[in-house]
Amino acid sequence: MDLDPEGHSVRVQAATRRCVGPAAVALLLVTLLAGALPAAAQVAATEAAYRNFPVIGSRLAVWAIAQLHLNFAAFILGVPIFAVIIEIMGWRTGEARYDWLSHELVKLTFAAFSTTALLGAFLLFLFVGYYPRFWSYMTSIFFPTYWIYALLFFAETFTVYLWYYGWNWLGGSRKWIHVSLGVLSNVFGTAILLVANSWVTFMMSPAGVNEAGVFTGSVWT
Repeated sequence: MDLDPEGHSVRVQAATRRCVGPAAVALLLVTLLAGALPAAAQVAATEAAYRNFPVIGSRLAVWAIAQLHLNFAAFILGVPIFAVIIEIMGWRTGEARYDWLSHELVKLTFAAFSTTALLGAFLLFLFVGYYPRFWSYMTSIFFPTYWIYALLFFAETFTVYLWYYGWNWLGGSRKWIHVSLGVLSNVFGTAILLVANSWVTFMMSPAGVNEAGVFTGSVWT
């Protein structure tokens, strides 16, 4: 039980200010990048196929940033799964310790959200700048999915915010609504993973291309 509701409100407002800023920047980056990609791809088509990153080389630079991005992405997609399962345990058993633990787990995701988006933006800059022909080719196939990815990212972030900051408000008889928000955030996160996996799968084992590498299939098949 919170014995100091006014103090709790002040703490929540302060936490909101700390978290909303980075997440808003992350969402803005994702949206702007999705809109700018067609123009960048057109320019890239006329540029050199490959550029060398200083000192460490392009491959190592892309690998390092991609690995960091994937580590943080796995964190923000995996932690909510554990959090919602633990919250359901607390809801069904009535034990407050499970609810507290779930709340703390969700809190951890906020810092990782902005870091993941910034690393993803940096990775995109590396692809466009150092592998322009490759990224032009990928964009010619998967551009419709870029907007889906951005919208899903926004939907997941918005749902997680409602989930976290509605923890006390959506308690008691409304707890099922709160649990549903947690489940929905994981649905959006899984959908994001499926979209990104489609890009990686095509890069690893392309299908729907002829001997010259020309794509003859559909982005949806």
